[in-house]
Amino acid sequence: MDTLPVELLLNIFSLVAHHQPWLAACNRVSKQWHLLTKEPLYREPKLWHIKALESFVQTVADSQETTFAQNENSSLKNYFTASNGSLVKSIDLSMLPHRWESVHVGLVQGLVQGCPFVTKLNLTDCALLRDNAIQLIAETLGPQRLRSLVLSGCVRITDVAILSLCAHAIQLENLDLSGCIRISDISVRELGVATVPRNNDPTRSSNNQDYKNNDNYDQIIASPSSVAVDRAQGVSHSLRSLDLSQCIRITDSGIRALRAGATQLTSLNLEGCYGILLDNDDLDTNEWEDIDDDDFFEEPLVLS
Repeated sequence: MDTLPVELLLNIFSLVAHHQPWLAACNRVSKQWHLLTKEPLYREPKLWHIKALESFVQTVADSQETTFAQNENSSLKNYFTASNGSLVKSIDLSMLPHRWESVHVGLVQGLVQGCPFVTKLNLTDCALLRDNAIQLIAETLGPQRLRSLVLSGCVRITDVAILSLCAHAIQLENLDLSGCIRISDISVRELGVATVPRNNDPTRSSNNQDYKNNDNYDQIIASPSSVAVDRAQGVSHSLRSLDLSQCIRITDSGIRALRAGATQLTSLNLEGCYGILLDNDDLDTNEWEDIDDDDFFEEPLVLS
């Protein structure tokens, strides 16, 4: 088997990538197969019960970056393998049984510290989680690559957690807060204005020759505010989808501020937000049937 081309083996492994037990079995065949199946095996781990979650957290905590010595005849020469946790891109606990009473801040801490490059995290109905767990997620994953976070049904989190996300999750595109009944207008307003400046200033960098050669360099130096605007980043610039359904403390004031500031927002769910009485400015016609329709005044049917 080790004599097969790497491209052929990768193609074979892709056919079983959807079935985690099969892929795990392939991972234990040989060192070569282990290297080739490691990334798809850990990319989106399937966690079907709490014991599997606890075992996974322990695995990523124990794994360390390793470089395997390769045989001169191996087609995997110079192949580098990272720690198991660094390969994880998506974690979904939405199908985990009894997650509302078993997923606690200790498990979340193990996940985010062991898997620092997660881009999607789904914690639906993990009702034990409080603000400290979300703050840990924001501070650990937010500045990295976190783009989607689902906190639906996490009823114990408050505005403190969302403010932490606004301060750290600078690339967040999708945020689901449905059923988070303690969220108020404070969080919604901050989602509309949160901006974090980039750390690198090209005009002050020691290696700014490209900017000095720019025809507009003098104008850039004269107007540093324009550079600051271009370098701005944060939730208000990145957020595209927001679910606030059943967040009963939200009012018109918060939504107006959100719509004014979150310029990239294209999807907003306000179902069950009974404190919002905004008129729908996007509707061109009235929600009621037009009684002036000619069909409405048709002659009544006369029965003989």
